[in-house]
Amino acid sequence: LEVPAGGSYDTEAGLKDLIISPEPLHLINPQWHFWDANWWPDWPTSAKKLMWFYEKSGGPTVDGVVSMTPTVMERFLEAVGEIDMTEEYGVVINADNFLETTQFFSEKKPQETLKPKKIIGDLLEKIIEEMPARLNRETLIKLTNVFEQSLAEKHILFYFEDPALQERAERYGWDGKMKQTEWDYLSVINTNIAGGKSDKKIRETIKHTAEIQADGSITNTLVITREHTGAKFESF
Repeated sequence: LEVPAGGSYDTEAGLKDLIISPEPLHLINPQWHFWDANWWPDWPTSAKKLMWFYEKSGGPTVDGVVSMTPTVMERFLEAVGEIDMTEEYGVVINADNFLETTQFFSEKKPQETLKPKKIIGDLLEKIIEEMPARLNRETLIKLTNVFEQSLAEKHILFYFEDPALQERAERYGWDGKMKQTEWDYLSVINTNIAGGKSDKKIRETIKHTAEIQADGSITNTLVITREHTGAKFESF
């Protein structure tokens, strides 16, 4: 298991091609890189582009891509318990502080550290090292629930080059594909541009009503309410 100390930004040195980014990203950078390639709401499309960028950036060809949101790690830590990282980082990481702690270290300025994502790799190594001693019947049941819930809620998505594996991911609904149907459906997509990391503090409410008129036509009304719950002067 390898986690680049500089995170996905370490791929920049190997990218020889200059790729124009999608227009909304021009606000940040007119050039496109690996770390901004998860751009489409259709996961197979994003996964293929991530694979393309990874190979073009000096990496090997890839057989598949698995995506996980921070929620998966929070639930995982809740199941297995806290991880002591005080020796190198002066902190004990648990489900409650995982996101804030890893973001704090990852957002350090270049003059402070050249390895902003190193804490992620060190944390995963520590988990792998301590897991055998923590595995028991109760923990296994908790972990099973964690992954079942995360898969059902699309916090974990898969894409495979192998058609048989991809077909299985699609069958279980783990593929994150935008469905092609004969009928309309509602899909509200939010895209986080730049590193504001405000998603965690956004509460979104979606209210949709459909009224069937006397002539058979349908009037749809959609109200989206987005509330920022973050407190002033919070780090993120």
